[in-house]
Amino acid sequence: MKSLIREHFSRAAATYNRWGLTQQQIAAAFARQLQALPAPTSILEIGCGTGFLSHHLGTFNCRLIISDLSPTMVNTVSLPQGLKVALDGEYLPFCQPFDWIVGSLAFQWFESPERTLPLLKQQCKTLAFTTLGPNNFHEWKDLCRTHNLPDHTRPMLSAEKLRTILGADISIGEAYYSEQHPNWLSFWQSIHKIGAHTSAIHKKTPVAKSLLRQGPITCSYHVLTVICR
Repeated sequence: MKSLIREHFSRAAATYNRWGLTQQQIAAAFARQLQALPAPTSILEIGCGTGFLSHHLGTFNCRLIISDLSPTMVNTVSLPQGLKVALDGEYLPFCQPFDWIVGSLAFQWFESPERTLPLLKQQCKTLAFTTLGPNNFHEWKDLCRTHNLPDHTRPMLSAEKLRTILGADISIGEAYYSEQHPNWLSFWQSIHKIGAHTSAIHKKTPVAKSLLRQGPITCSYHVLTVICR
């Protein structure tokens, strides 16, 4: 699965900035929240993509490492400072701790979050990230239920599950970011253009083209912002 995720995001590196406007908004909102925290002396970003969050992190005067599963993605980022590394955020090669470990819309791709998130928490003073919640793309899920169709979108962790993994004292915020599209074909095209179309299983939902062409439609990202200190 990781190799497929890497492949899809690598293919989307050239189109991500044009089609990832919502991801850019989410990263900017997350960066504003990070500004309210005590200034770090070191930051590790996991899942930097094309650098939507990285450019905000670059304003901190500290040691910065940005990383991504896709070498193609991380190589698109241009920063005046910081080290760029291609790596799997679930298997970090670093021995030294960081002040911050952060990520924007990356941790939902973890294969073993129950194992990985506590390990990341141990390696930093502040673990902060945005991730997708269980009500992600709820309009699509409603369509699938209405027409008795299987939903093959990836299952996401709830706030309750994250508290079970990381501790009840973590801070979790919730927000929805809605996109408008002419129809569902347009929406899923946008998902392919950012490389985020790796489903939980290797199957496509069998939907009649007449349904996919209905519109206009709204589909919403359900975003959880987690800060663990």
